[in-house]
Amino acid sequence: MSLQINALTSAGFSGNIVLPNSEAWTDATQAWGAQSKRSPKILWLNQENLDFAVRSGGMAESQSDGAIIDLCFLDKVDYDAANNCFHLGPGQPWRNVYKKQENMPVTVMGGRVGFVGVGGFTIGGGLSYLANLHGLASDSILDAQIVLADGSIVRAKDNDDLFFAIRGAGHAFGVVTELVVRAYPKPTSVYGGFILFGLDKYAAICEHIADLAANNADPNVNAMVGLVRMPPAMDHIIILMPMVFGSPEYAKEALSWAWKLGPLQDLSSPVSYEQALAAQEMFVQRPATTTTYQQNSIVVSRLTPAVMQAALKWQVDLHKDPRFYGAAILIEPFFPGAFTPKDNKGNAWPHPRSFYVIEPFIEGRDTQPGRAEEEAELLRACSKAVENAADPGTILSKYPNYALVGTPAIDFYGENLPRLQAIKRRVDPKNRFNKGIKIIA
Repeated sequence: MSLQINALTSAGFSGNIVLPNSEAWTDATQAWGAQSKRSPKILWLNQENLDFAVRSGGMAESQSDGAIIDLCFLDKVDYDAANNCFHLGPGQPWRNVYKKQENMPVTVMGGRVGFVGVGGFTIGGGLSYLANLHGLASDSILDAQIVLADGSIVRAKDNDDLFFAIRGAGHAFGVVTELVVRAYPKPTSVYGGFILFGLDKYAAICEHIADLAANNADPNVNAMVGLVRMPPAMDHIIILMPMVFGSPEYAKEALSWAWKLGPLQDLSSPVSYEQALAAQEMFVQRPATTTTYQQNSIVVSRLTPAVMQAALKWQVDLHKDPRFYGAAILIEPFFPGAFTPKDNKGNAWPHPRSFYVIEPFIEGRDTQPGRAEEEAELLRACSKAVENAADPGTILSKYPNYALVGTPAIDFYGENLPRLQAIKRRVDPKNRFNKGIKIIA
């Protein structure tokens, strides 16, 4: 080990090297969404046989049998008022960005929870609370600095292919060390929080959300639905998460059905934009006992009650086994009018003008052999059940940031995959960036 460290330092490496058994080791190697625990080794990074991963926040898989390149010190947040854009370090969580923007009239297309990392979120698509108004976070990318596999440093705006690739598939082409993203007006009036219902209201909520998905024409009105089990009784609870940019009166008119249904508890209120984002972490912070976290996505162009009921049945059936109390469902509508790409060629992830994401996920609580594989199979079963319930012709490409390990790249990138593969062979011919979705299998 000491010889390997000497090789790094003699070559001019000046970053922090975290070793096994040191105080910083556990924190440095623990990912929020850890799919498995491995033991990285510090090796000379230029060795051809080195396995490495890039960690930008730690929400998704960033594990390696070799070295982890942790970008946590790339944390700048610089606003360029003349060009109305932000220069962001990709290694920080979004909560850092929001804190620095708190007194600014502008914001960015950032994560809906603060612990998500800037880099992976943005280059993997990026579903924001501002999505109905402005599209994906990856749509907002104006430029990026990228370190390629051969060590060269390039700007995305100078290379049409790389600019295309990092907007939805950026994990596979290099290390993104800076993002330049468009700034947007920050909502000044926000109504958000949580409205809690018993399981008996789920069918009615499905009908209302489906109606909202089909008929809502106001991009300032949105609402997500979550289904969880909550202690101490571990009862099923439906969580409606309104996010309305407007007055309380306007929010309660736009979503009047929610209060008419008779919630168990109303935790919604007028809040600042930053408060709305911070509140989301209440229901998604990972418990200390979680040892694995996996997720999947089903993306449809038409959200129907049948689709939502299929998701519910999967979760309720799964909760009959106490080992899977950590399973949950999130339904995320993105309404018509938000996404207006000229075609699927401008963004690596092909997305239409509107879509609806069903995200099943499982938080594991033990380390028994084969547990991660069992959870992955259950998530695939959920995907199949929901897709079978969807109307014919409404299944879209899966969402990259919710990728279940082992899912083929074609399921995410569709007709764009051949172009991505051609770019990959040109800029990373040895497939050094091989974690996450496998552009080249």
